[in-house]
Amino acid sequence: MPSETEITYRVLEELEAFQGVYWKEVQGQFHGAYDEAAIWILLSDAAELPRAHRRFRDVVASRFYLVRFTVFYTVMTPEGELILDCLNDNDEIERAGTSRPLGAHPLPKRSVGSVFNVAEKPRRHVH
Repeated sequence: MPSETEITYRVLEELEAFQGVYWKEVQGQFHGAYDEAAIWILLSDAAELPRAHRRFRDVVASRFYLVRFTVFYTVMTPEGELILDCLNDNDEIERAGTSRPLGAHPLPKRSVGSVFNVAEKPRRHVH
């Protein structure tokens, strides 16, 4: 049986194949301390969330018995990164978009940096 790290790597390869189609960018890693594969997906627009989630769920669902996944869906706004939704485990990923609404409570990202390679626009200063 492959390790959780190897499974995460394979999942990321598969998800990266959909960059530019379902999402702008995807990043991820296995967090041994939390025993989870954490995935971050950057969308071009919040309206893409349902379609992107269906594709993501299709990719990871067959591996639910091997690894616990978490996923953060984000978009870039003029004010910074906005987390549209955070799904904390396989059950939430499975239910999202069906018995659990997607993107009901977006949150501004509080950390300074971004996991994405997107060049951030300099902020304008008002004098």
